[in-house]
Parts: sequence; C-alpha cells; structure tokens
Amino acid sequence: MIYYFSATGNSKYAAIKISNALNIKTVSLNIYLKEHIFEFDNENDDYLGFVFPTYDYDIPYVIKDYLKEVKIKNLKKDTFVFSVFTCGEKTGSSYNSLNKLLIKKNIKLSSFYSIKMVDNSIPWFKPAPDEEKKNSLINADLKLDEIIINLLNKKQIIKPDKKINFLFKFLINKFFVPTQKKTKHFYVLNNCIGCGLCSKICPMNCINIKNDKPNWNDNICASCLSCVHRCPKEAIQYNKKTEKRKRYYNPFVD
Repeated sequence: MIYYFSATGNSKYAAIKISNALNIKTVSLNIYLKEHIFEFDNENDDYLGFVFPTYDYDIPYVIKDYLKEVKIKNLKKDTFVFSVFTCGEKTGSSYNSLNKLLIKKNIKLSSFYSIKMVDNSIPWFKPAPDEEKKNSLINADLKLDEIIINLLNKKQIIKPDKKINFLFKFLINKFFVPTQKKTKHFYVLNNCIGCGLCSKICPMNCINIKNDKPNWNDNICASCLSCVHRCPKEAIQYNKKTEKRKRYYNPFVD
C-alpha cells in the first residue's frame, strides 16, 4: 500500500508509477485529511510506502501532525517500509522527521528516496522555464525507474539528513511555518467563475463557496497551493506575485 499527499500532481504521479510496478494500491491522504479518516489498513501487503512532497525542508506540517494520530493495522512484521519525497531542490530533514514518527509506532523505515521535480512555490520563487520543467520531469522519470528496481529487490537504502538541515528546519518552523498556516494571504480576482473546484480539492476544508466565490475560513491551511495552481481561470491568488506567475500541474496525472 502507498499513502501519498499531492497538491500539484508530482507526488501523485510518483506514487501511481511505483504502485503499478509493485502491483499495490494507492491511497490519497488528501481525501483522508478532508474526510478525517485516521486509520490505515495495509491489508497485509508486502509493502508500506509514503510518498510526500517536501515543504520548507521537512514533511508538510499537516501530514506530520496527521501521522502522529493515525493508526496502522494489518501490517506484517516483514513488510518493506519505504518513502519517496518529491522536492523542488532538497528534502531537508524529511527523513529524520518521518523516521521519528514511524519509530514511535514501532515501524522500521527500510528505504528513503528523493526525487527532484518541478517546484510549485510560486508565491516565493519564480517558476522555471518550460524547457527546464520538461527536463526535470524526464530526469524524475529516470530516477523513478531506478527507485522501482530497488524496491522490487527490497534494497535497503537510507541516507541520513545533513546536520545543517536541522538548523534550517528549526528556523523555518519558528518564523515561517506559522504564517503559512493562516489563510489571510489568499484572495480571488473578478474572473472567478464560481466552479467550486477549489473547495472540493482543499484537503483542510479551508474554502467555502459563498455567492459563487471562494471564501477562506480559519482552518489550518496545508499551504499546498492546490487551489492556486488548479483554478481553471487562475483567479485564486496567494499574494501579488502569483498574479503574474504561471501555474503548474503535473501533465501526466488527471
């Protein structure tokens, strides 16, 4: 079984490609978060996989909090546990965070991988040129092929996080993450057509449709930016910078 979280399709694509090769199921944590489901049933599968994006040098904070509460049943003693993190540049201290969470559940992480893919952090960084995005997806596919071979052979590969990443993680968690949990940064332009897609895909139920326009409540935001990237009219903005920046969604997933 593979449990994944994905806003712009990168982690979803990786999870589906791996699941097809290993002949195992995938479960979207976006749906589990939205519907408040706190139990994993691994169905005595030979694999247990976690596929997440990296946010701010770490696991997405909503996923970290969620994994603290979730219960995992029907997990065999010899189940091969692995994780694959997609990132724009680096995975930071994601391995350490996930490993600590799993240890508390008496689960051993056997393999940890990272894949550099297209960065979707357009409120803070300019998007890459189209050709660079294309090359990034090609290289990611090659890396995925290598990962799949290792997983089929149940090869144990762990590369510990660098110590400097813990400092970055501490500073980001202290000064940056608290502001991202708030929804005050979002607003909508007049070209919104009131389709409701943003409300449907928000994993934290932060968006309500009122008078055919999205309104953001005080729920904790996942900072996934799915509402920004997937709005069909590019009407949803996070800040002024996003108004002029190109959106992204992995072209190989629905």
